[in-house]
Amino acid sequence: MKKLTILALLGLLTLFPAPPGHAGTTLGPKASLNRVFVSPKIAASWFASSFLQVVPPSRMLSVRKGLETTLGHFRKVAGTDNPYTLVFAHGMASANIVLDTQGRIRGLRVFNLSRSGQSLAALLQQVRKLPGQTSLLILKNGQALVAYHAGQALAVGSAFKLAVLA
Repeated sequence: MKKLTILALLGLLTLFPAPPGHAGTTLGPKASLNRVFVSPKIAASWFASSFLQVVPPSRMLSVRKGLETTLGHFRKVAGTDNPYTLVFAHGMASANIVLDTQGRIRGLRVFNLSRSGQSLAALLQQVRKLPGQTSLLILKNGQALVAYHAGQALAVGSAFKLAVLA
């Protein structure tokens, strides 16, 4: 009878697993990434202490808001392994995530941000509005798609700053 009762209880646990976020449950990498971008608040309990020493929840929230300012509203995490693709309303970014043995985020890197839906004409207009001397040359198969002061010599640092500021 005892054996039957234990088996019945185990069956109930299988039918009714702990709700998401319940202490004792861990999320996989993809679900952890999704939670960081969809939850209204970011909890310190989602992160390993080593991560929190460098990036507290308030800073992580600022990073998330910055990404949404640049790329629009977050839509989903795509992919099945690192690097994942973070899909936003107006672009995408790549993300690598590392979890510790307890399922907390130990490492998170967001990189390769790219805006979508921006025409070359709109890009050229933004470059023209920048202060100082600017130039832009976009080639496809050796053919110029956009050329604006393309022959003007500028410091390489200027091109780097534009890429960082974009």
